[in-house]
This record gives sequence, C-alpha cells and structure tokens, in this order.
Amino acid sequence: MAGITCSACGAENEELVVFCGACSADLNNQPVTKVSVVAKPVEIPVREDALLCEYNGCGLQLRTTDAECPKCGAPRPGTAAPGVEAATVPVSGVWRVTLDDQELLLNPGEVVMIGRDFDAKLSLALQRFMSVSRRHIRLEVSETGSSVKLIDEGSSYGSRVGAEQIHDGSSVTIESQVEVILGGQVSIRLGPA
Repeated sequence: MAGITCSACGAENEELVVFCGACSADLNNQPVTKVSVVAKPVEIPVREDALLCEYNGCGLQLRTTDAECPKCGAPRPGTAAPGVEAATVPVSGVWRVTLDDQELLLNPGEVVMIGRDFDAKLSLALQRFMSVSRRHIRLEVSETGSSVKLIDEGSSYGSRVGAEQIHDGSSVTIESQVEVILGGQVSIRLGPA
C-alpha cells in the first residue's frame, strides 16, 4: 500500500492518516504528490469519408447513427435542434471534471455535488479518501457556460483551487482550467471541455 512521507520529519505514514505518527505534523497541508499512469495510445484508422467531431479538438470518429458525439456530447456537425439554424448551434460552455481515469462533463446551467456521498458525483472514486467529505464541493456552471462557481460545502479539510484555500462555505469562480485539491489529498482537473 502506498504511504505518505511527512515533509517535516520524513517518516512514512499510512495513506489515510491525517497527522504524522512520528511528529504529529498535519499531513493534509503538505504538497500533493501526483502519480500519473500513462496509457499507450491506440491507433484507430480513420476512414477517408469519416465524420469527425469538430468540438474543441475532440476529433472522435462519429458513427452514422450518432446524433451527438458520445465523448463530449457536442451535436453532430451540420445538425441543430429543431428551429435552430446549424450555424448558431452553441459548441461551447461544456466543462470537464477529471479524476484519475474518470471524466464528468457538465453542461451550462448544471449543478453537481462532488464528494463521497453516494448521491454525489465521482463518489466511488473518492470512497478511499477519508479527508474528502461526503458532500465536499458543489459546482455550478453558469447559464452561458463561461464559468463555474466552486462552493465548499463546509468540508472538514477544505479545498484548494490553485494557490487559493477554500473552506467553510466559501466559493471561487473559475473561468479556465485549474487543478482542485480536495481534502489536501485528491487532485481533480476542472476546465472547459
């Protein structure tokens, strides 16, 4: 099992421990060490006549039966909702939340809860992190999709957006891609899709 090395004394601690067993230092206020697993890309041949999703560089090859992109949810190029001209179909405003290999797409006006609670999004991936509260943060995408308001739901160990500490019901508005640290341990990426 992976452990946490205390930056104050160098002692190894179990992963879910909040305070160092050797020197009692708060392990949640240490820099987060991220471990990335990089999968080898698989070459999928693209047919010459294939239709590719054009939304934000998605590039997924669409099947003839796809009304929208299964990866990013963008409408099929050249299609529109009834009564809307194809040239005016919005292709922005979708936000992406990434944790390990899990991805969550948020549409304009959508509100989601992130935490260990089973009603919250990404709850299964967060179950092993006791420093993440059951209802840790709420994300509110603006109606236009130009920004996301991140609100701490009174979590025990708070959150960090970039260098800014968020806790006890405080909030921050996000307009570009950022790293969000939940409970001092869990790194998620939040940004426009």
